Amino acid sequence: MNAKLRIAITLVFFSLCIQSSMAQQGLCKGALGENIFKRGDFGSGSANVLGFDPGIAPGYRYSASTPPNDGLYVITNGNASWGSFSATSWVKTKDRSADPNGYFMVVNASFQPGLFYQDTVTVCGNTTYQFSADIINLMLPSFVGYIKPNLSFLVDGKEVYSSGDVPQDAIWRTYGFSFTTPPDAKQIVLSLRNNAPGGLGNDIGLDNITFLPCGPLIKMPDTSYICVSDVFKLMPTIEINDPKSLAYQWQRSTDEGKTWTPIPGANNLHIDIEKPREGQTFRLAAAASATQLNNPSCNYFSYSTVLERKKAPKPKEIVICPGGSVTLAGQVYRDSGYFDVALKTPSGCDSILVHHIIIEDLSRFRIKGDSIICPENFSILDAGNFAKYQWSTGATTDIISIENPGTFSVSVTSVHGCPASHSLVVRARELRGTMTGTDPRCALGKDGSISITNVSGVNRPLVYTLNGKDFQPGNTFNGLVAGTYNATVQASPACKLSRSVTLSDPVAFQLEDVDKISLKQFDSIPLSARANQTIGSYRWSPVEGLSCSDCAEPFAQPLKSGTYTLIASSALGCVDSTNFVFEVIPRHNTYAPNAFSPNDDGENDFFTLFCDRGVALIAHLSIFDRWGNEVFRVQNAKPNGTETRWDGSARGKPALQGLYVWRADVEFVDGETASRSGSVLLLK
Repeated sequence: MNAKLRIAITLVFFSLCIQSSMAQQGLCKGALGENIFKRGDFGSGSANVLGFDPGIAPGYRYSASTPPNDGLYVITNGNASWGSFSATSWVKTKDRSADPNGYFMVVNASFQPGLFYQDTVTVCGNTTYQFSADIINLMLPSFVGYIKPNLSFLVDGKEVYSSGDVPQDAIWRTYGFSFTTPPDAKQIVLSLRNNAPGGLGNDIGLDNITFLPCGPLIKMPDTSYICVSDVFKLMPTIEINDPKSLAYQWQRSTDEGKTWTPIPGANNLHIDIEKPREGQTFRLAAAASATQLNNPSCNYFSYSTVLERKKAPKPKEIVICPGGSVTLAGQVYRDSGYFDVALKTPSGCDSILVHHIIIEDLSRFRIKGDSIICPENFSILDAGNFAKYQWSTGATTDIISIENPGTFSVSVTSVHGCPASHSLVVRARELRGTMTGTDPRCALGKDGSISITNVSGVNRPLVYTLNGKDFQPGNTFNGLVAGTYNATVQASPACKLSRSVTLSDPVAFQLEDVDKISLKQFDSIPLSARANQTIGSYRWSPVEGLSCSDCAEPFAQPLKSGTYTLIASSALGCVDSTNFVFEVIPRHNTYAPNAFSPNDDGENDFFTLFCDRGVALIAHLSIFDRWGNEVFRVQNAKPNGTETRWDGSARGKPALQGLYVWRADVEFVDGETASRSGSVLLLK
C-alpha cells in the first residue's frame, strides 16, 4: 500500500467519552498549524490511474479500469479521457491543485449507505483542530433527478458533521469543521460515511484532505520594512485575552518558507532581530504548553513575514536655470547631479531622499525656418515648445508666418521659468529658370518630357517636381502624356519657382481605309496603302499568298476569300493598321462529254472530266452501265490526267454501245468539295 494514500476523511474520537465532551465548531478562524495529513492530497503521477490498490476505503473495492462502477473507487489525475457513462454524464475534472498530474479519489457509491474511508491520527489534549476535504458532485448539472451525495463525518461511529446534499453544479467545494479535544486526548479515528444510496448518481470526487491544529489568530504583515539599524523588533498581534497563557517559538526560513528552523531562546511574543538583512523570513509558532510546542500535531503558526529594506522614493527631479540655485533641508545647491538629503520617516527610521538637480540648458535654442524667402512666397518661423513667447513682430505664438525679408527675434520662457532668445536674418532671393516641354512623338504617346534648366538665384541644393508630387534632384521628367503640368523648382518651401507647361499630342498617323476587292481564283493583284504621313515600314499578314510581307506593294494571289492586315509605322515610329478584304471568285468548273466513240480515230476516243484550275483532286470517279454495274473507277487522281480517262472497256473487253451513268467527288484548292454526276453515250 502507498502510505501517502492512507488518508482520513472524517473524524471519530478514540472513545465515546471524547465524543460526548467535544463541541463541534465551524472552520478555524485563527492561526493554523501544519497539515498532519501529509498524504492528504493523494500524491501525483504521470499515469492516468494509480496501478495498485491503496487499500484506503473499507467496504469498497479498487478499480484500475475506468470509470469505476457502483461500490468501486479509483485514484486518478483526471477523467477527461474516460469513456462509457463518464464521457456522457460526468463532469470532466482534474484534482483541486496547481499540479497538472495531481491525483484525487473518484468514488462510485455503493447501493447501500456505509463507510468508504477512515484512518487514525495522533492529537494533543485541549487543542483545537480543523478537518476539511474538497468534494465535487461528478454528475453533470444538466442531468435532473439523480441522487446527490450526502456525507457524514463520524466520531466513534456517531455522526458529528454532515455535508448535506452536495450540489450538482460542477464545482469543487470545501466541507469541514473544527473542534477542541479533551485534556487527555491522544488519538482520534477519522471516518467518512455515505448516507445516500448508490444507483443513478451519488458519484463524487475527493481531494485535499487536511487536519490542522487551530489557535487564536496571530497577525503579522506579509512584509516588514527595515531601515538602517542594528536591531529590528517584530511584534505580532494575537487575538486572545491572555497572550501569556500560550507558549511561543520564533522560527526562521532561508528558502522562502519551504523549511523552518527554531531560533534558540526566542520564546517571547516579540523578537529583537540583530543586524536584520533583507530577504530574511520569520514566523511565530504557538501552542497551549511548552511540551506541545515541540509536537507538530499540536502547534500553529502566524503568517510569515519577509524583511525588506525600506527603499528611498524615486529620485525627485528639480530643474533650475543657469546661474540659479535651490535650497534643500537648509543647504543651497547650484550644480546639477544627484544629491542625498537625510530625512526622518514617520516610523522614526533614518532615510535618504535622493534629489536629481537638473540645470536647464537653453544655450542651443534656435529659431527653426527658412532664412531665404522668394517673392510671392512666405516662410514659417518656429520657436519650439515653451511656456511663453515674445516675437519682435509682437506675436506671442510658437510660430509666425512672414512674407518679407528682415531680422526676426524671439524671447521664450520655459515651463521652469528659464529664459532664452534668438534672432534670424531672412534674406530675399529670386529664383529664375527655364521650363521646356517636348511633346509626345505620337498621338496618345507616353514619351513626352519636361526639363527645368538655367536655374539661378540661390546657392543651395534644389529639388524639382511636377504638380507638387515626387520631389526629385533631377531636372528632367520623362514618360509624360499630353496635358498641362505645373513644373516647380524649389530651394525651400519659401523659395520656389513654378510655371505651367503644356504638352500636346501631334496629328495621329492614320492609314486610309480600302474598299473590298474582288478577283477570280488564281488571279493576282498588287496591294497599295496610303496614309496621312509618310509610311516608314510595312508588316503584312498573313504571309500566305503574298509576294512579300514587308514591302510597300506586295502582289496578292489569295485562293479563297479573306482579309490581309497591314500594320504600318510612320517615319517617327507611330503605328496604325488597316484591313484589305478580298472576295475570291472560285474556279470550280468541271466539264464531261455526253458521248464518245472509242474507235481509235483520234477524235473522242475516251471519256474524262475536264477541270478548271480550281480543281485540286478527283477524289472519286465511277461509271455504271444501265444495270448498275460499275465498269470504271478511279480514286485520288490528279485532274485532267490520263488516270481519269475511260477507254470504253469493261473487265478487259469493249463495252456494249449504249448509255452509261457517271458520278464524281471533287476537291478544290480553296478547301471546298463538291459532287458531280451525269450520263454519257458510248458509240461504236
